[in-house]
Amino acid sequence: MLEDIHWGDRSSLQFVDAALRVLREQPFMVLAFARPEVDDEFPDLWSERDIQRVTLRALTRRACQNLAGQVLGDGLAPAIRTGWSSAPTVTRSTSRS
Repeated sequence: MLEDIHWGDRSSLQFVDAALRVLREQPFMVLAFARPEVDDEFPDLWSERDIQRVTLRALTRRACQNLAGQVLGDGLAPAIRTGWSSAPTVTRSTSRS
């Protein structure tokens, strides 16, 4: 599992690509998470591999408030939560700090 590969370095991602190439006939899986800007940083990332991409939508304001309520409790004033990012990890990280 690789997280935030949009911040990754080219040599590490090339290493993963080599592993995918060498092990293509083996039961081997890479689960990688990235923000959309990964396409700008690494436009041909794993383009020669058989990958499945799942694109997630941003959270709605209500979903952000629900997530914050689950982490902090429902007593938190909604006004505090309204400026948070719609990215689930940012909302969760912000609510814990």
